[in-house]
Amino acid sequence: MTYKTFSVDIDADGIALLTIDLPDASMNVWNGGLIEDFTKWVDDFTTNDAVKGAVITSGKKIRLLGRRGPYHVRRGEGEQHQRSF
Repeated sequence: MTYKTFSVDIDADGIALLTIDLPDASMNVWNGGLIEDFTKWVDDFTTNDAVKGAVITSGKKIRLLGRRGPYHVRRGEGEQHQRSF
């Protein structure tokens, strides 16, 4: 599966390298697109027996930043939160 906000490479040992790199952005932030892609990836990761583990990294010099805003979900709000980690 392909994603808009990150790439995933799986090595011969079954370790997935997930590199977050938001297009047209100077830094990676948790926004709606990344949350959507990450949710799909978690579903893929947990159902793929060939993947034994994962490393998540940033493709930018500035590491991943959290964001509180329209995409922020508080504990207990909505089905999306229940499906997330």
